[in-house]
Amino acid sequence: MTLSLSIVVPAYNEGARLGKSLCSIVTYLNKYAPGSELIVVDDGST
Repeated sequence: MTLSLSIVVPAYNEGARLGKSLCSIVTYLNKYAPGSELIVVDDGST
């Protein structure tokens, strides 16, 4: 599969909100940008 879009989501100390946000993003990508990828980056959360 060829990727058409990559989205990077920074997630520093976002544990409480991340699930809902990712669900919304994935739903959108599945509908409007199949063949895309979602990358979540967490570097140093406490």
